[in-house]
Amino acid sequence: MSCCGKFICEGCAYHLARGYSPFCNASRPRSPEENNKRLMERVEKYNDPEAMCALGNNYSLGQNEFLEDSAKAVELYQRASDLGCVRAHYNLANMFLIGNGVGMDKKKFTHHCQIAAMAGHEHAR
Repeated sequence: MSCCGKFICEGCAYHLARGYSPFCNASRPRSPEENNKRLMERVEKYNDPEAMCALGNNYSLGQNEFLEDSAKAVELYQRASDLGCVRAHYNLANMFLIGNGVGMDKKKFTHHCQIAAMAGHEHAR
C-alpha cells in the first residue's frame, strides 16, 4: 500500500522503490506512527474510503499499534462501503458471515458479497 492509502499495481512498484508514491508523490511513512497519522488524516480531513478500509483492517485485526475493536472496524467498513469501497463491502460481508463485531446476518452477508462481486472483487465471487 502506498502512503496515500491506494493500492498499486506491480507496474508502479518501481516508483515506490525510489521512495515516493506514484499517486501523491509523497515519501513513504518512516514509522508506523507516521503511517497511522496519515491514515487518520485521510479519514478525518478527506473522507477517503480506502483509508477508512485500511483503518478498519487495523482495528479488525488489532495490528499496526491499534487495539482490536470489531465494532470500530464495522463502523469504518460501513462508512467506506457507503462511499463505494469494494474491499469494504467484502470485509463487511465477512464480518456478517462470522458475526465479528455484529450479529450474524446471512442477508447482509449476501448483500455486501454481491455488491463486491459485481464490482469485480475476485474473492467475493
